[in-house]
Amino acid sequence: MARAERSESEMSIRPSPRENFFRSINHRWLQENSIPPSESRWGAYLVLNDTLLKELKSISETAGEKKDARKGTDGQLVGAFYTSGIDMESRNRVGLEPIKPYLSEIDQIKDRQDVMSAVVTLHLSGIRPFFASYAHTDYKNSDMNTFYVAQSGLGMPDKDYYLKEEKAEIKGKYKGHIARMFELAGYTEDQAKEASESVLTIEEKLAKASFSKVELREKDKNYNKFTLGKAQESLPDIDWSAYLEGLGLENVPEFIIKQPSFMAEAGKLMQEASLKDIKHYLAFTVLRSTGNIIGGDFAQEKFNFTGKVLQGQKEQKPVWKQVISN
Repeated sequence: MARAERSESEMSIRPSPRENFFRSINHRWLQENSIPPSESRWGAYLVLNDTLLKELKSISETAGEKKDARKGTDGQLVGAFYTSGIDMESRNRVGLEPIKPYLSEIDQIKDRQDVMSAVVTLHLSGIRPFFASYAHTDYKNSDMNTFYVAQSGLGMPDKDYYLKEEKAEIKGKYKGHIARMFELAGYTEDQAKEASESVLTIEEKLAKASFSKVELREKDKNYNKFTLGKAQESLPDIDWSAYLEGLGLENVPEFIIKQPSFMAEAGKLMQEASLKDIKHYLAFTVLRSTGNIIGGDFAQEKFNFTGKVLQGQKEQKPVWKQVISN
């Protein structure tokens, strides 16, 4: 969401409700509150959230100061997580080291079975190439949880950013951002350019198959119950047995595929896209999903695009806020 800049002259005069209902009702709030440079928007809920983050910071700092805490207790884990998170010197020093196992598995992909194995590995780590899956309260039975499979895998907010002409400038900046992330990961300029083409090729196809924001609000359209057998028959390009088994869900009786038409395209890409393109796409999904965690130049580059271009932030959030929010 872009920042809404307001001039002093605009804010000094309360418009009539007929002229501008929103500004008329919120005149005092808008006069007394400006959007902090580290935020893309501001409101009462975000003020409350900011207060909560400060409370969590205090709790985390106190936990981190207790050096005699028994290992594995809640307090020790919270303190260790927070202390390591704000230690930017160490994070910058280790660089890509924490994500090298993911990148190595991707680099060693030799066939379509390896592609699915890599997708499972990444999904188990909260990284979502091609599609996403999660457990959530069943939309039609609040007494139970259900396993959901849903569209995902895009590096920009939604399909419009890939397909609409008015988003072309942002899309161009995104392509440059992809290339810079690859260069930071050790690719040459030519390799990074080639990789960025691969990523956009796959993401554009996923975007075309994605439900629009309006379609995503249609609950019945996003509630499609499948058994393993039905999923394999209807969407044969995805090895559902391998996927569910990899997640430890081989005995799940049924699950919800929110957007079957999207999953058909995702499966087609996993089977038909070149392995080189898939490797580039998977590698970038790892880089963009962990860029702010890795720190250093990766965090700055991710902010330059996601924070500045997409969200209109003028500066990064303090490190302690980033750590607690993660």
